[in-house]
Amino acid sequence: MMKLLWKQGVGAYIVLLLVSACASPRMQTIQTVTPNAKLPPYPDVWEWVIPSGGPNESTLSVEKQKDRDVLVTYALKNPNVQPGQPGCQPGISGCVEFYGVTFFGRERAAPSMSQRWLHGDPTMHLKNGPTLERIGLWGARRGCYGGLNATILQKDRGANVVGRKKLLCVLDPAQRYETRDDCNDGPPFVNRVDSVFADFLALDDGTFLMIDHQHGLIVRFDSGFHSQSRLLNRRLFVVDENTFNDWLRQMNYGSRASLNLDLQIQQDGLYQSLMKLKTRSQP
Repeated sequence: MMKLLWKQGVGAYIVLLLVSACASPRMQTIQTVTPNAKLPPYPDVWEWVIPSGGPNESTLSVEKQKDRDVLVTYALKNPNVQPGQPGCQPGISGCVEFYGVTFFGRERAAPSMSQRWLHGDPTMHLKNGPTLERIGLWGARRGCYGGLNATILQKDRGANVVGRKKLLCVLDPAQRYETRDDCNDGPPFVNRVDSVFADFLALDDGTFLMIDHQHGLIVRFDSGFHSQSRLLNRRLFVVDENTFNDWLRQMNYGSRASLNLDLQIQQDGLYQSLMKLKTRSQP
């Protein structure tokens, strides 16, 4: 029976939401792309989204294969087996079933049954020198809101920070977030935008995979944080942290210290700002 292993920093985040909100509304059809015998060069593949057969019940596992393709293992809720029945592989809620697919070849594959899932890493050294590091925790207190806390640092060869990015995901559909009185998070709100608590996997051509466990998607970027993914500037946005902070400063949503925090104002404002970027990026 597989044990689901949770990483520090993203574990609480994953347990709280547990849905692939950025997944396609219909089950994906896996199309086979025939890659070279050994990669790279890689096929023109830039994204993978978990099929929407139910809630995403675990972190994603990513594992390089001998041909240098990447095996993605994921779990979906299994409605045909109940807890306690034979064949139940326990997830966070109910039983799950595991699936595998290759990222570039798009071929169904046996899921990894390793007791140590390979999640990717929050820090990654790219082939041509730069380093990416994801920082930030879901919340200082368990159960309190911190969905916008993740930031990605870009560092040069000398480990100097040369850029700070916010990787933001628009939830579709949006989700109601129930706040707690002891967190001073204000009234419940409709959660429209999350920051991505990403992990990374470096590839052999200088590009890398960004793994978003919570929303069930993987996007390939180059070292400059550019991507040909169709998700970019539609549901997934790369924003300079200074721009993100400027957006927040223009919103009057109160504060925890003043006991008048209204995160709905913050969420609506961020969503509107991202939709403006989406409109400008459309052909």
